Amino acid sequence: MLNIKLQFLKAGVTQRYVADTCGLSRGAMAQLLNHDLWPTKPEQQARVKTRLLELCKKHEIPQSDDLWEVATEETEPLCGNTAALKAGPRSTIFRDHKSNEKLPTSQEGDLMLLRRQTLTPAARQQFELVATPFGDLRSSDEVWQSRDVRLIREHLMHTAKHGGFHALVGESGSGKSTLRMDLEDRIDKEGESIVLVQPYVIAAEEKSHGGKTTLRSTHIAEALLSAVAPHKTLPSSPQARFKALHESLIESHRSGYKHCLIIEEAHDLPINTLKHLKRILELKSGFANLVGIILIGQPELMTKLNQRSAGIREVVQRCEVTRLKPIAVSDLDKFIAHRIGCVTKRDIDQIINQEGIAALVDRLTDRDGNTHLFPLAVGNFLIAAMNLAADIGCLVITNEVIQGVGGNG
Repeated sequence: MLNIKLQFLKAGVTQRYVADTCGLSRGAMAQLLNHDLWPTKPEQQARVKTRLLELCKKHEIPQSDDLWEVATEETEPLCGNTAALKAGPRSTIFRDHKSNEKLPTSQEGDLMLLRRQTLTPAARQQFELVATPFGDLRSSDEVWQSRDVRLIREHLMHTAKHGGFHALVGESGSGKSTLRMDLEDRIDKEGESIVLVQPYVIAAEEKSHGGKTTLRSTHIAEALLSAVAPHKTLPSSPQARFKALHESLIESHRSGYKHCLIIEEAHDLPINTLKHLKRILELKSGFANLVGIILIGQPELMTKLNQRSAGIREVVQRCEVTRLKPIAVSDLDKFIAHRIGCVTKRDIDQIINQEGIAALVDRLTDRDGNTHLFPLAVGNFLIAAMNLAADIGCLVITNEVIQGVGGNG
């Protein structure tokens, strides 16, 4: 940390205010004040230095050459991305530069999951990227296939082809929807005669406003019948409805088709609907399963599938559950290289060095030692890091750049 930052802290001037006054992004100002990393263009350096000195004068901070030296006095930094943060939660007092009122702020550790990030034009130009390497996937070739992902892909395809009951569970951003899209793409490319049925789940909540469950077995039966026999009318009585569905599925099966029901956001399914899925699973033609079922949801789905009530127990016994794990630390560089290779011929070390990768692992690991290296979290963090690197003129993403991400003060 530079002495000038220490003086701003003592004067009650926030780093956010300093950045805005100097016309720098807050991340770039964090890099300057914490790590002495200045903008690369001399004219921008001079302009920023002039404005910093004007701030010192305004807040009665003595101007001397040692303002640009590294501070020797230990204090809490303004930025929330330094090593001090790893010591655990802390509470710091800042002063508002206008009212001089004390403002309490809190930091909850160094784990930071960013919102969706957008690559800036400057970052695209610096890293020679025509498209973001961590945006929405455009084909199955861009899917990162670790050993676990390869096994899950085959499990999903087996369920779609041969029936069965499979639940895919993962945190938000872990790649569940990506694997669903990959399954659709594989079925299309491999010419499989599989009818994928995906009921709309916009209203698939535990309970509606009136207290009644929303996505029920009747809605699922309607979606199935509409897919395999679109010209048939769904009977009103439950007995006639499922009889018509069974007959239509048998007819479709004899024509060479297989059927797979996919329900996303399955953690929002009511328990009664989960129970009724057993009836759909039991629809057969001889020994042949007529419908395979794939549930895709967040970890709350595992809680529902672990309930001990007699009704749900029969479902649980028939359901195979797999969980999408974070990217292994040993595979992180391969994941990054794979995604970068989808949009550019540049090598990974031209984007991020090994110290930067190690810092990324550190930033996405909580204090209990659990990594959150899910594709979405990693991608968002790296896009933010590329933007910051371009902003401060760093040619590759380094440890310092990773530490500066989110350093808004």
